[in-house]
Amino acid sequence: MSQSISPQPIAQTDARPVNKFGTPGPAARARFIELGVAALERLAIRDAEAAEQSQERAA
Repeated sequence: MSQSISPQPIAQTDARPVNKFGTPGPAARARFIELGVAALERLAIRDAEAAEQSQERAA
């Protein structure tokens, strides 16, 4: 039994790349940005406190 393999047509898709989980919605993007801002604020506070402590130790 001989069968020939014919190429299957490829479905047309969006040109935008999409990961396997899909793209996040606007609410998820907004929350992600909020979390990033909060993390950067905490880092800035921690860096300022560390700089203050190092100046106190140097004095």
